[in-house]
Amino acid sequence: MNKTSKAALFALLLVGSFLLGQRFSLNSSTFTLSAPAVLDMSSAEDVWQIIQKSYLRADDIDQDQVKYGLARGLMGVLGDPHSAFLDPDESEAFMTSLKGDLHGIGAELKLEDGLVLVVSPLPDSPAERAGIMPGDIIMKVDGQMLGNVSNLFEVVMNIRGEKGTQVVLTVLHENQITPVDIAIIRDEIHLESVKFEEKTQNSEKIAFIKLSSFTEEIGSEFEDILTEVVNNGYNKLVLDLRFNGGGFLEGAIDILSHFVPEGEVAVKTKRKGSQSQRVSKSKDVNYTGEIVVLVNDSSASASEIVAGALQDYGLAHVLGVKTFGKGSVQEVLPLNDGSLIRITIAEWLTPKDRSIDGVGVDPDEVLIMDYEAYKTGEDNQLRRALEYLGSK
Repeated sequence: MNKTSKAALFALLLVGSFLLGQRFSLNSSTFTLSAPAVLDMSSAEDVWQIIQKSYLRADDIDQDQVKYGLARGLMGVLGDPHSAFLDPDESEAFMTSLKGDLHGIGAELKLEDGLVLVVSPLPDSPAERAGIMPGDIIMKVDGQMLGNVSNLFEVVMNIRGEKGTQVVLTVLHENQITPVDIAIIRDEIHLESVKFEEKTQNSEKIAFIKLSSFTEEIGSEFEDILTEVVNNGYNKLVLDLRFNGGGFLEGAIDILSHFVPEGEVAVKTKRKGSQSQRVSKSKDVNYTGEIVVLVNDSSASASEIVAGALQDYGLAHVLGVKTFGKGSVQEVLPLNDGSLIRITIAEWLTPKDRSIDGVGVDPDEVLIMDYEAYKTGEDNQLRRALEYLGSK
């Protein structure tokens, strides 16, 4: 019952992704202002005049880079790591990734205090096969020291590349003091967004569904698998959201609609000056059995929406560690020159008005993953989930 699809999210693959848990709505037309906004540009104009008059190499200045630099500066003053300006080249790479033309190493990254951290390599990706692990700090790309990184996109663009080519990452593994060089051969990335396995506990069969991302197709893929789960009489389910950086909001609502009664609140959205809500939809198949949701500190955004809502309604036992805390909503707005901006427009709340952003979802049962054992195929969190369900 495995379903495989290419990831549709820029944030999930190190093939065009640069933010953890990027959630966005994409406006297909270019964005135009309804009225001119007043901005005092006098200081910038004064600086520009001085540069033109006095700078030794003023004739070599790329006018477009000046324009883009100003735009980046405007977005930078927001102090929001999820809001950014992308120039036309960066925008093209972003849009290419959304269309599924995915080649790279297959890893999810985040930027933290100027360091580039690996959230997780994708299962069976070039990164995972080469030895990249969650928590790794990327210190160099092809021998170039990263230093204090402020633009993760630039790092991503240096790491991504054509299938069959090599990139060497110098990484520092967690709890180690000596960096190591890891050579990775780039490849086409396929993301198994939904995966089913049958587990047993005390001779009782338990359904295990792993969600790796909330792609555009996740709703139909999940429904296909859940239909088989229900038709085959499973009444106990482990829903694994670990290392899932999220995805499309609609996917989260589709999945919740199989558990939360139709018409009940699935998620609330708090915007500037207003609040709205999305409700559970009618589905052909619904699951009413016991559920354990597995989460970790890489479960973000759409994953947190699902875990938080199931927890609010008492429909699931959430097990693991506190989730990432990415509860803001970004909108992607293309501009007339081919560039675009990604800007935070709202934040998500659980049905019981719990904030996610910067807070995360606290599990009902805290259990830290044994990473050393996990690398060898032993999963203490999954084992505990099966024990929990076996006792029900």
